Amino acid sequence: QDKLTAILRSVAKKNYRLVVVVNSPGAALIGDDLDQFLKRELKGTMNFALENTGYSGTFGTGYQNAMLKVLSQLPLQIRAPEKNTVNLLGASIYQMHYEGNVNQISRILARCGIRVRCVPGAGADIDQIANLTGAQYNLVLYPEYSRHIAAYLKAEYRMPFIELQEGIPMGYDATEHLIGQVNEIFGTDCTQAQAELEQVRAKSYLHLSRYSSLLGLPKGALYSVKAQSSVAYPLCKWLSSYLGMIPASVGETDDSDPGFADKLHLYLQDIGYEHVLEAPI
Repeated sequence: QDKLTAILRSVAKKNYRLVVVVNSPGAALIGDDLDQFLKRELKGTMNFALENTGYSGTFGTGYQNAMLKVLSQLPLQIRAPEKNTVNLLGASIYQMHYEGNVNQISRILARCGIRVRCVPGAGADIDQIANLTGAQYNLVLYPEYSRHIAAYLKAEYRMPFIELQEGIPMGYDATEHLIGQVNEIFGTDCTQAQAELEQVRAKSYLHLSRYSSLLGLPKGALYSVKAQSSVAYPLCKWLSSYLGMIPASVGETDDSDPGFADKLHLYLQDIGYEHVLEAPI
């Protein structure tokens, strides 16, 4: 009790907007009343406790549980939807290079006349999250990290959501699908995005052809992938279909999305490499 009180008093001096305490198995066994400590030591600061640590579950489940708790505890502002805007769901600071990924996807959408309002869990501040209901759609980037969040926002705030048919825009085909899907749903002019994609594709072809003429690579080189199915599917398609590389081992994490898992299995089956699924690296 003394240790927790001292920690909370130290935290209170830092003037955070929101404080979350995640319980640990040890503290849970002792039976500390976290809510009581929080109310007493963090007066005037938004706060809550995650009593169930979920250490035995998947990262995707834990991430969504935490985000749902944040969304249910924050006083979200009810906003009229702003036309041609989206929130990006599923990105998180846990992902390597998440800032670059978010910036690139936001840039592609901007070329299609779509503005990103909020990316909860990947750098959005309290005010941005509190105003995320003002987006016209929620765009699900990684279903493993956001499908429950999207369903919650739809049920509570009537916010429709979009799921990417070909997964995250990794590679030219998946990016082209994203542009086409955005164009179909929003009806905006995506010619600028499409033109830029073709320019980059042509530039890449020159570099790849030069490299291939010298070394014969990357065509025919082996690769291994282990990722969520929503990432593994577009990644394998890009490596095999575009670069001509050969899968040696393809594995999926425990929290993989079943829909993209099916797409991945069918793709590997179509190219005659279904036997590499879960093959040891």
